[in-house]
Amino acid sequence: MAPLIPQLLEAAVRARSSSPAIVSPSRHGPGTAWSYERLAEASDRLAASLLNMGIGPGMRVAMMAPPSPRLFATLFALFRISAVAVMVDPGMGLKGLRQCLNEADCQAFIGSPKAIVARWILGLCAGARIVAHLGDGWLPGCRRLHEATSGGTAIHAGGAGDMAAILYTSGSTGPAKGAVYSAGNLAAQVAALGSMLDIQPGETDLSTFPLFGLYAPVLGMTAVIPLMDFTRPATADADMLLDLVARAEAGEPGGSLVYCGSLSMFHGIAGINNYAASKGGMGAAVRGMAAELGKYEIRANSIAPGYIKTGIGGDGEMSEEMKARMAAVDAHFSAKTPIHRPGTIEDFEGIGAYLASDASRYHSGDTIVIDGGSLVYPPYAF
Repeated sequence: MAPLIPQLLEAAVRARSSSPAIVSPSRHGPGTAWSYERLAEASDRLAASLLNMGIGPGMRVAMMAPPSPRLFATLFALFRISAVAVMVDPGMGLKGLRQCLNEADCQAFIGSPKAIVARWILGLCAGARIVAHLGDGWLPGCRRLHEATSGGTAIHAGGAGDMAAILYTSGSTGPAKGAVYSAGNLAAQVAALGSMLDIQPGETDLSTFPLFGLYAPVLGMTAVIPLMDFTRPATADADMLLDLVARAEAGEPGGSLVYCGSLSMFHGIAGINNYAASKGGMGAAVRGMAAELGKYEIRANSIAPGYIKTGIGGDGEMSEEMKARMAAVDAHFSAKTPIHRPGTIEDFEGIGAYLASDASRYHSGDTIVIDGGSLVYPPYAF
């Protein structure tokens, strides 16, 4: 019997174990890269988790999540246990989604946390008795699909004629239709792509169509998942996509997120509660991002400035009266600052360079105060 997707992936893993299989860039660095060995390990362990959840051969599983290494590993895991992956284009709209998912009659639903919430609110795939999400946290009413502590899941001996996937068209020229793929169909598509395009192991595939991102590792290629809206491929920025490929191939590591806070994050300032609430919420979000994105070597920090003299309060074309008012404001805050002057934009050059550079590679989840000492010199108030 000709090899199917699971066997083809195993062969690619043996040949290219430590080579990158999937690269998922971010806007602040390449994000994360999975080697062939990592992809195989994840799909094996995810297959064990799927079986433990009660998902097995022949079961239809709706998949709704943006392209990512975890999504591809889950799809390979479904093929490994001969379950049926049901994929729809979320860009078809609510009516189309409902129609397709009801027609598919899925026994399980796996999606991103956002897709899980959408399922609850919109009543999608209501007949699914197993619901799981691909995120890192906890969601009520569903399980988290995690990698089992051990794999060793044998490939289910499904045949080439067994159903492997149902892929719904976008419905752009009529009602969306479910194209049924057997395991043999998928393997034949991989072989046809490799032959027609003369694909060689080690090449890079920028996959603007998610399914081809699934095929790339099987062909020995590195799949780069572009930063784009996959429901609107015409909006893709070609120059940005090519830049992401170059950065991913160069192995650029991690990234640094830097946000601007305020002293209102630390104590009340009468009259600007709405502003203080937004800055306080941003500080909490930065700490959450530091916890969530650290595994990708992405750092998140914020800077809390004191009173800073920027272009907003510059001399420019101000009237003499406005200049006098601004001078009074400067004097007011200077008196409440141990260094006795307003801050300037130049006062942030050093901390900005530090947070953006590798010098801060182990610094994350922090709020750095740049205020001339005002925070420890109360009262600091309008």
